[in-house]
Amino acid sequence: MVAPLLTVALLFLILLFLILGPGIGIGFLLHWLLPTVELGPAILIGVVAVGFALLFIGRLLPTEDSVVDEGEAPVVLLRPVLQPQRRSRRKKASE
Repeated sequence: MVAPLLTVALLFLILLFLILGPGIGIGFLLHWLLPTVELGPAILIGVVAVGFALLFIGRLLPTEDSVVDEGEAPVVLLRPVLQPQRRSRRKKASE
């Protein structure tokens, strides 16, 4: 019971340090290069930049699901295009 929880906690901490470590480093570098940027926002900018970079790299890497065998045709899903309904014009009230 404790082993899976410990594994999840350890994986969480490893991923946290992989994102926060470079983010804090980039924040200190940004603060050192641009002293007008305070340290807190600089670290926040660094962490967000590292997070987006990891997300972008993760989306570029192929997964097992995205690899198509040569014998199989790729699956294409089509969505119907919905036309907006026209609104009826109001009749002008005659006075």
